[in-house]
Amino acid sequence: TITYTLYYKNTGNTELKDIILTDYLPNNSITTYYLGSLTQAQDGTITIDYYITEPPGSNITNKAEIIAKTECDETIASSSSLSTYILDKRYILHIPKDYPTIQKTINVARENSTIYVSSGTYQEAITINKGISLIGNNATITAEGLWTDAIRFEGKDTDKATITGFTIIGADGNGISCTNGSPTIVNNRISDMDYCGKGAWGKT
Repeated sequence: TITYTLYYKNTGNTELKDIILTDYLPNNSITTYYLGSLTQAQDGTITIDYYITEPPGSNITNKAEIIAKTECDETIASSSSLSTYILDKRYILHIPKDYPTIQKTINVARENSTIYVSSGTYQEAITINKGISLIGNNATITAEGLWTDAIRFEGKDTDKATITGFTIIGADGNGISCTNGSPTIVNNRISDMDYCGKGAWGKT
């Protein structure tokens, strides 16, 4: 979610009333806000949240139009503004709010991102190859039936990675495996691995 603030001001010599803001969002939706009235030289702000659907690095454009009336019901103020927001950094992500699966979220996350995983059971095998923090809130990961490790850390970039707060169960391989990396693994519970699997395993 991106949050942006619009500033508006009455620069005329009369009070404005029935001020209406029409916000044209990048996803082609239109939202209308009633802003009330402004006395002469008075200004105001409005904060708007936009749920991001574009991939990181995209340019998104937002257009806002304001129409107001004088005390005599004459429409005298009509203005529009065009703002561009560059989504070139995505450091905080929430599952499933931003993306439905852990792996998809990891794929779009940038280095040094923090990913918060809400309570629930996620059946997927996860590969981490970058320096991110994965934080679970009563979250369970199971790779049962997928015939692989539940969580795999791969590469030196994962030296800066952290995983905490997860229950990891039912993997047909290892619960957590690390190859050529030394991530921080704390406060996780690993159980019910396949008879050949280990809770945690690593090699360099």
